[in-house]
Amino acid sequence: DIDGDGDLDLVQGLKGYEQPVVLVRVLANESENDHHYLTVRPRMEGTANHQALGAVVQMRVGETTQTRLIQGGGSFYGQEPAEAFFGLGTATTADQVTVFWPGGATTVLEGVSADQTITVLDTALVHAPQYFRGRLQELGYRLDWTDYALGESAYRLERATTPEFTDVEIIEIPANTKVYLDQTPFGNSVNYYRMATVDAQGRLSAYTPVLETPYIVGFQTPGFAGQVWPNPIRSGQILTVALETAEGPNTWQLINAQGQSIRLSGKLVGSGLWHLQIPEVSPGTYWLACPAGAIPLWIKE
Repeated sequence: DIDGDGDLDLVQGLKGYEQPVVLVRVLANESENDHHYLTVRPRMEGTANHQALGAVVQMRVGETTQTRLIQGGGSFYGQEPAEAFFGLGTATTADQVTVFWPGGATTVLEGVSADQTITVLDTALVHAPQYFRGRLQELGYRLDWTDYALGESAYRLERATTPEFTDVEIIEIPANTKVYLDQTPFGNSVNYYRMATVDAQGRLSAYTPVLETPYIVGFQTPGFAGQVWPNPIRSGQILTVALETAEGPNTWQLINAQGQSIRLSGKLVGSGLWHLQIPEVSPGTYWLACPAGAIPLWIKE
């Protein structure tokens, strides 16, 4: 809406081979009616994602809801402004405007008058950490993340042995930290992790998606405590593993005594039955990292 009159215009970038040469063409929308509009600009103050790319804006009028995604590009060679434009028809008020921020927080505005552009800021919100990931390292579990917020006072990491977090342990992590290595033994089950941001007032953000550690056979696990598996190991061997269900990953890992991981290629050969190809490896002690419910059966030459 170049001229701010409530209808969308089009700016067209042209190729130089057209004759006569016109590099930019503005197609102004001069249609006339009595309908109304609302433009919403979500903005994340003081962050690298100032234009709130990835936010979703919903506008409701009566029983009708419209949804727009704030994105960095609309199509091939196409670009839209980082704002959500809504046509309201004959309505003069949006009953509700909701911004779903990239970190999972929401802002809800009620009774917003039409025929204006509004900027919605996130200054009163606590954003959840983003890109929460985990991997094995040094026989521990390394967690790393990023955060849109700059005003966090700490992070709250929760660890549990059930996905319902009924036995949760809380680990406080200082602000501006982006990596945590949990070297607590995994015990007799898989560990689960989730994280939230804590602000200066002690408010919690939404939680991240839950991470699940792999099941390390022979590393303090039921039935294999104190054992290492599969040893002795040779390059080119095929390890056969059974799962309690037919579902499973197509990649697995061997973990050496230094905590380094070696990725294995897995091939599903039956219902819940996998063949794992051992690549070129150095002699030594190894553990097998696999999903919960995996049962190593034998090494097949």
